[in-house]
Amino acid sequence: MKPSKTQKPMNKINLKTLVLALPLMFFCACGAQNKAISTAEFSLESGQIDELLVAKEEIDNAAKHEKTKNSARMWYIRGKVYARIYDKRKVELIEPVSYLSGMAAGKSYLEFYNSADPKKKESLEEANTELKYGYVSTFYEAQTFGEKYSKATDAKLKSKLADTLVEYYQIMLSLYDKLDTGMVNDFKRSQVERKFFIERLAMFSLGNSDETLRMKILTELSKNEKPIAAVVESLSHMYLEKHDTLGAKVVIKDALAKANGDNDIFQVLVNYYISIHKETELFSDINDQIKLNPTTKSYWIRGYLNEQQSKYNEAIADYYDSRKLDEFNYDANWNLGVALYKYKVRELREEQGKASPDLKKQLESKIQAIFTEAKGYLEFAAENTNYSVQELKDIAKAIKNVCIEVSDKTCMNAQRDRIRLLDGISIGVGTKFKYVVSGTASSFDISYTNKMNTVSVLTDVKGNWEKEFDYIDKSDMLSVGARNNGKSGTVKVQIFVDGVMVKEMEAEGAGKQVAVQI
Repeated sequence: MKPSKTQKPMNKINLKTLVLALPLMFFCACGAQNKAISTAEFSLESGQIDELLVAKEEIDNAAKHEKTKNSARMWYIRGKVYARIYDKRKVELIEPVSYLSGMAAGKSYLEFYNSADPKKKESLEEANTELKYGYVSTFYEAQTFGEKYSKATDAKLKSKLADTLVEYYQIMLSLYDKLDTGMVNDFKRSQVERKFFIERLAMFSLGNSDETLRMKILTELSKNEKPIAAVVESLSHMYLEKHDTLGAKVVIKDALAKANGDNDIFQVLVNYYISIHKETELFSDINDQIKLNPTTKSYWIRGYLNEQQSKYNEAIADYYDSRKLDEFNYDANWNLGVALYKYKVRELREEQGKASPDLKKQLESKIQAIFTEAKGYLEFAAENTNYSVQELKDIAKAIKNVCIEVSDKTCMNAQRDRIRLLDGISIGVGTKFKYVVSGTASSFDISYTNKMNTVSVLTDVKGNWEKEFDYIDKSDMLSVGARNNGKSGTVKVQIFVDGVMVKEMEAEGAGKQVAVQI
């Protein structure tokens, strides 16, 4: 309100002077450090950037002083100050003092809640409301350090960053239960829950420079938190690094029992057995797991174990069950397809050899039906774009084998071309291909297919040998092989396509044989 004409005008008072004067007048009889807390609070509430620096200086002084360093109110105000500094970190005036401000905000709020200093109900409610700003500061600052960690290549730097990230996630995990419902729901919408902080803490603990601290953090998480696969795997990994396989197993087994057979934790157990090369010991565990929590993966694992123990019918049954639970389980489709044409067909062929003529025909129909079924599963598995090139080649070879059995020439050629394509080889009518046999052996026996797919055999060839053809529409699988006829020396075979070597193999020693094909 403007002064009236009858009022005596007041002297102009600078806002900063006024703000600083208020606590001086009000707290003149109090200790200097309580004054510092109040000054920081008033400066912060002014909303001015330069006052934020004043607030920082005052609250830092209070945090160091014996009379106020344990004050709950001081830690609360400090949390607010540093949360605001983080928020304004890109402002030129604030940027120089903003480093680790997010961590300072989180630490301050944690000190507030841990302080033995009595807290009024109003103070707790106020802190609970303001906590979200400090928490967000800590969270986003941690993400920045996480990005640096993922990009770091220097071992010492990575370890140092891991130490810092451990501290961030310890703070956030400790404060998580203090967040209000609105903040928790905001995090959930971004798929960030308590489990997120536990997993990150476990992960960064493994990179921590202090081995004792690593073990302490992971042990406490395993003991105090609901079992989470990432924690269990990290802790068991530490035991394995110490060559304590029993300790690693106990950690996993205890967590599995505590989590009532959680499938993610069971996968940690699977990884454990694989890492110590004792997959067969997994058998009793997988049976128990299927009884407790049957999944497509657990059936697939048991099928694989059965197959390794030559229990082929049991393996096939497990692969079927795995696929029933998830028809998009590519691994189950792949293994089932291979098992059917390798083991089931072999079983029927043996039965066929002892059967009457009429029964032989019936069995042959079954065999052809199995080949067709196997081909379908393998073709489905081949659609998995996440498989490696080698895995896709192996599937294509399996399909080609099935196609050969059912005399499906079109299918055979398609899979042959797919394998070539996966190898980065493009062959068509008019392409020139060349076979080369070389080495230090005194002589070679050579076999190869020509452009008409006729197999030719040469014996006692002395010196290097080459043969070039034009690829025609009747060309099929290109193959060449050679045997060392000498008492020593080497033999090497190669295939060239349009002058580029695409396949080769070499061996040394008398009688050694090598062969390549595309």
